[in-house]
Amino acid sequence: MKSSMKLISLGIPVLILLSTLAMNHLHCAGEKESKEWSKTYMAGVAEDILKTRDGYLLTGYYIGKDYDFDAFLLKIDKEGNEIWNKTYGGCKGDFGNKVIEVEDGYIVGGYTESYGNGGADFWIIKVDKDGREIWNKTYGGKRSDFGKDIIKTSDDGYIMVGETETFDLRGDVWVVKLDSQGNEVWNRTYGTWGKSEGASRILETEDGYIVSGFTSSYGNGGWDIWLIKIDREGNEIWNKTYGYWDMEWSYDLLKVSDGYLIMGETTSTPTGWNDILLIKVDKNGKEVWSRRYGEKGVEIGHDIKETKDGFIIAGTTDSYTLSVGIFDIWLLKIDKEGNEIWNKTFGSRGTDWGRGVICEEDSYIVAGAITKIIPRDGNVKREFRVWVARCSDSPPISVKIEKPKEGYLYIFDREILPLGKTFIIGGITIKVAASNESLIKRVEIYVSDRTYEYIPKTVIYEPPYEWKWNERALYLANPEVIIVGAYYGDAEAVAVDKVLVYIINLFPDG
Repeated sequence: MKSSMKLISLGIPVLILLSTLAMNHLHCAGEKESKEWSKTYMAGVAEDILKTRDGYLLTGYYIGKDYDFDAFLLKIDKEGNEIWNKTYGGCKGDFGNKVIEVEDGYIVGGYTESYGNGGADFWIIKVDKDGREIWNKTYGGKRSDFGKDIIKTSDDGYIMVGETETFDLRGDVWVVKLDSQGNEVWNRTYGTWGKSEGASRILETEDGYIVSGFTSSYGNGGWDIWLIKIDREGNEIWNKTYGYWDMEWSYDLLKVSDGYLIMGETTSTPTGWNDILLIKVDKNGKEVWSRRYGEKGVEIGHDIKETKDGFIIAGTTDSYTLSVGIFDIWLLKIDKEGNEIWNKTFGSRGTDWGRGVICEEDSYIVAGAITKIIPRDGNVKREFRVWVARCSDSPPISVKIEKPKEGYLYIFDREILPLGKTFIIGGITIKVAASNESLIKRVEIYVSDRTYEYIPKTVIYEPPYEWKWNERALYLANPEVIIVGAYYGDAEAVAVDKVLVYIINLFPDG
């Protein structure tokens, strides 16, 4: 009996301990799943983001009070808190486009108008782990040379790629090989005199390098995506073009197990607007498949990374935004064959750009720029701010304007009959439904005949998401636009719905 009591007395604390551990585990697991955030920083635009041991490092360009531009480095921890920032440059425009980690610090690649031989020049900056400059070097001629990408090479040097106007006013692809101290080893240009060429990315291969860009010298007309294979001395091995009847550009190049993914932009679309173009090629540049992503507006992809089940693209859209003709940050997830899984939009009522993405376990770190809207004396001030968010690897919510329905007549807030367009006589209650209300932080409702409307008519934080629009209005020749934005999650993604309405409300009630 005594032994049984001892077992019971020992068992109770053990059970309590196990229960506590289990609850803590569940609590931590829940925290991991919901660990989203969204933060803004200095005035400027982030062009690239690098994962470091203790957080992330961003580069881009800082926007000063007088709209002067400097390259910057911004160090943040894993929760998005700023650790330090540094700017680099002179009295003109200086831009950081790429940052890479080296043994004793970082290398920033871009271009400068403050230093060098005139116009813009290729520019690299060597800094220590705290962003203090060790050295910087420029490369270029008397005209403009724009550095777009830099990588560390297997011989402990660097190779940089971009566009040069020094040798051809219309632009050539320019590749510059450097040693570990930034001294030029060789440089090569690729292109045809009098034609436009440029490059955006370079990767190292087993026997040389591969460059992606665009050309007007070859292909199907206009500009086409251009892939150039070169040896270790810069001699061309082969080149391939990819394109259709209009214009194609390349922005990013990703090595995969059986070839490459070239991501760019195309205007060869039924609507004539821009779509993201993704082309899968084998190791010899032969096209395997291509995919386009976009709706009725403009979609541009800037960065693509491989995930465990496909790929993630960071870019820009104006098809899923709160405004007409204004861009928002766009995150697009696709499978291994390029089929869309989901897409999410982030942004404000101003212009927002998605530039870089990093894959984490069950989440993504997205970087770019967001427009901060500041109401002031009945007007608004707009400021570009560096923006970074961590968002979950989960599908977006959907939002729907349930009232007024598209293509119906409403009289004094009552649905009367279906029509070809939406007509409203008198005031109307705008009703909004969402697929997952528990995630929604707020719903903003805008009504405007203007392309750019920065201040919402109302902001609703709890369901039901309804608002009575009862203002004097007469819009029969040109419609008003009802726009609803539902911000959800701690990364503040936004789901949008819109409806065009013709309205007459001359005597709004009290």
